[in-house]
Amino acid sequence: MKMKQIECDPVCGFMIRSHDTDEVKKIATEHAKSVHKMKVSDSDMESKMKTVEMKMM
Repeated sequence: MKMKQIECDPVCGFMIRSHDTDEVKKIATEHAKSVHKMKVSDSDMESKMKTVEMKMM
């Protein structure tokens, strides 16, 4: 199962993973704004987004 993921700096530890690309961008953008006081664009978030393969148990 493929999902989209964005991870913050390892010191921060934030990570969002979802099937929904828009949800990943929205939550990651809110995190950057509220926690790090950063304004980021959709294209910034898209460049940080990875596709990850989740294994089903």
